[in-house]
Amino acid sequence: MKKFSFLELGRSISVWFVLAALFGAVSVASGQQEGADGGGDAAPAADAEQELVVPKSVFVVEPRDKMPKEGIDPFFPKSKRRDPVPKGPTPEEIAAAKAAAAAAAAAKKEEAPPPPPDPFDDLTLKGVIGGRVPMATINTSVKNYYFGKGEWRMVQVPDHAQGGVREIRLECVEFQSGKVIVKVGDKPEKRELKLPPRPSN
Repeated sequence: MKKFSFLELGRSISVWFVLAALFGAVSVASGQQEGADGGGDAAPAADAEQELVVPKSVFVVEPRDKMPKEGIDPFFPKSKRRDPVPKGPTPEEIAAAKAAAAAAAAAKKEEAPPPPPDPFDDLTLKGVIGGRVPMATINTSVKNYYFGKGEWRMVQVPDHAQGGVREIRLECVEFQSGKVIVKVGDKPEKRELKLPPRPSN
């Protein structure tokens, strides 16, 4: 009967450990190779996820003359930029408006009453009395009035528009040779009243 040797047992165990180590190394290498082969499929998936495009909201704003009459700007609800552009008058419309205005002005001018007669036309210088205090006699086609230098009074003149008489303010500003300077009514300008020429013999 063969005797059992501890030395042989130790050798057998060593051989088994070596074989186990070799098998483990081969398994690890095989797993890494498979992982590398499988990684080729995972990379495109990751790239595909990175290439995903997030959709964006697009708002198209048309030119103002083509915008719809109704609609609200979502970002600026109170904006008036979508309102239709007001169009100005055409040259034909401008010409027609000018012609209408001219016709209306002409019609109004024709309908306007004539201005009242100038009361100065009713005044006549009848005579001038010289001396220290000169006096002028002025007839208003209603009656005679007497004025000294710088005097004024309300006088009666004919009312040619309504008939009868009316009153105006008359002032004798100064005396000159053969004439007097007067102011008529509220007008500031000075006007001359001359003595009528003497009749020839």
